Amino acid sequence: WNFSAIVHYQPDKHSSYTLGLARKAQAPSLYELYPWSSNAMAMNMIGWFNDGNGYIGNINLKPETANTVSLAANFHGSDPQIWHVQIQPYFTYIHNYIGAVRCPTSLGGACTAANLHAESGFVYLQFANQTAEIWGINMDSSARLAQTRRYGTFTMSAKAAYVRGDNLSNHTPLYHMMPLNLRLALHQNWGAWRNTIEEQLVAAKNQVDTLRNEPQTAGYGLLNLRTAYRQGHWQASLELANLLNQFYEQPLGGLYLGQRPMTYGTALPGPGRSANMS
Repeated sequence: WNFSAIVHYQPDKHSSYTLGLARKAQAPSLYELYPWSSNAMAMNMIGWFNDGNGYIGNINLKPETANTVSLAANFHGSDPQIWHVQIQPYFTYIHNYIGAVRCPTSLGGACTAANLHAESGFVYLQFANQTAEIWGINMDSSARLAQTRRYGTFTMSAKAAYVRGDNLSNHTPLYHMMPLNLRLALHQNWGAWRNTIEEQLVAAKNQVDTLRNEPQTAGYGLLNLRTAYRQGHWQASLELANLLNQFYEQPLGGLYLGQRPMTYGTALPGPGRSANMS
């Protein structure tokens, strides 16, 4: 069973607070329960994590349950369009988290003694119930810089997020956690035009799941430009993403698995400069 509850408190016209409580239960999937073969090829087919590792199921898995508490504080001027700041910390405790362990040698096949202690390369794992926690903070803010008759309205926005996940059973960081990231943008509303210049900054990912031999990635910055023209019931838009054609590795992209035989150690690169029109 699941539930959520929200309590909202507004002490004055310039601030408000929201307390959220939630419980979310999720049953294990077919792929987490029933794959039974310890043959290397069969284990590698259970690969929706994009980590290149092989997995075997565990029919004794219990449903995982996440309990979350969050608090959002919102501050703004008499007109929220002029300026606003929202800060939202949160904490989640996950009972029976469906994680993984190195598959025991008793299963045979690819579950060897060498696999138990490998610190690099692809490994073979079995799903297991564990205990985990996730905590972090999100920030969203904007401020109007200028409002002119000739060039329209200029607004600066900033969005930042930090999340940390810990596997309390394995004493390792959780897999696939996004590092600290920030988006800074300058917006112009000029008649029918909406123009944006944005800088996306992502810190290095060095909190990785050593059980899965998750790769670390370096920090990077991307410059994006967007423009849109709206008239009546239609809009035309153009985006130039990664304008400077920066090479970077995606923190949540997993490993590059396109070559054969698959080679361990290359994180999936992000897209280069691209133009998107709609």
